[in-house]
Amino acid sequence: MTMDDFRTDVARWMEEGEEVTQEQFDAMMDNWLSRRAGQSADGWAAEGLAEAKAEGLFDGSRPQSFATRQEVALMVNAAVSAAKNR
Repeated sequence: MTMDDFRTDVARWMEEGEEVTQEQFDAMMDNWLSRRAGQSADGWAAEGLAEAKAEGLFDGSRPQSFATRQEVALMVNAAVSAAKNR
């Protein structure tokens, strides 16, 4: 299921008057996020991600997952530190 499929399902449920509880929505979103996190990196990004992993900017896991602000802050700090040490 893609995000477009998810949106289509939600739109259909809304049009049909079928109510989706918060718990159902949360479960669907958790499922989608989990499947997205398990996807491999796109081919165009593989080289750059390998370089970033080699530099210690991130661990290479979850390349298709969303990053939290705290994760982004750590990656930025690692990049700044790496640049200073060059």
